[in-house]
Amino acid sequence: MPRSLRALAALLVLLCALAPGSAAHATPQEVADLINRLRSGAGKCGGQPELHNFIRRAELDRAAAMLAGGGTLEASVRAAGYPSVMVKSIVMSGSTDPHALENLLAGNYCPTILERGLSDLGIHQQGVTTTVLLAAAFAPAAGLDESGLAARLLALVNQARAQARNCGPKSYPPAGPVRWNETLERAARTHSEDMARKSYFAHNAPDGTTPAARVERAGCDYRTTGENIAAGQMTAEAAVDSWIASPTHCANLMQADYTEMGVAMASNRQSAMGTYWTQVFGAPRVARTVPP
Repeated sequence: MPRSLRALAALLVLLCALAPGSAAHATPQEVADLINRLRSGAGKCGGQPELHNFIRRAELDRAAAMLAGGGTLEASVRAAGYPSVMVKSIVMSGSTDPHALENLLAGNYCPTILERGLSDLGIHQQGVTTTVLLAAAFAPAAGLDESGLAARLLALVNQARAQARNCGPKSYPPAGPVRWNETLERAARTHSEDMARKSYFAHNAPDGTTPAARVERAGCDYRTTGENIAAGQMTAEAAVDSWIASPTHCANLMQADYTEMGVAMASNRQSAMGTYWTQVFGAPRVARTVPP
């Protein structure tokens, strides 16, 4: 073959290799499957097998398309009809190759993909840009009544206390289990309902009421008490996880002196955070006799 023809053939091969569509292309569903693999631990995020897969929602697909079209995140989700309490966006541009997307997600977005409170997913692709929405719908403690929620919270807290852990720079040995106390639950409920109604997030209420004052007003006689609060979580697991992740809240949870606990959640779709959790620990002045 003449040299000029060989050069032309080599150029055609190169052009074919660079032609649009010649690289692998991940469809929206394949992107969803990839994110779920990262979440489950099968991919590079070192995920957690106990985490549920994201569920792809048509409303979030529409919201992702609106966001890609120039809308704001909050307005797009609201216009699509998805009742979110939390939503996060991931925008990847330049390639739809599965390996490239996996590397980008694993390198930059593992904490978001592994966030326990997020449960739903939406995807929109336009050219080489992929827009992903990860969200949690407003469905606080779905499937649990007050007694079921109390039992779940007590079990989760005692599981956490049973293990030595680091709360920030300080190490804590395992602590004994706490018992549920309805009076402490009443103090917790007062604060959760107040935060939900007035849309604020703080230990001290707008009228100046402190955690200690709420415990006293509820009729508790305690030598020492402590309070944890959380907002935005839809499940008991997510609320407890947030306390463990916070050094000061974790230290409260691991305090060996505490023997009793009450927790309450209140929700208000119109509030800033949607759901509000209050956890109150206590050590009574007079030790209570535990029934055999």
